[in-house]
Amino acid sequence: MSYREKMGTGSALTGMVKQAEQLRLDGNLYFSKDRFGAAIDAYTEAITLCPNVPIYWTNRALCHLRRKYV
Repeated sequence: MSYREKMGTGSALTGMVKQAEQLRLDGNLYFSKDRFGAAIDAYTEAITLCPNVPIYWTNRALCHLRRKYV
């Protein structure tokens, strides 16, 4: 069974992608305000929705690095 079949309709998948992208934007805003914990949470939620999008993982990793060295 494909991922789309598991998800049901294409609109449900589209909704998840849009939600994940909004979480990325939220994470970017938090990051710009040095709120790394909140940004990590936002990126983690995006990863939960769409785990195959590399930028979510990369952004979260950058937050961990910045948190460590700031």
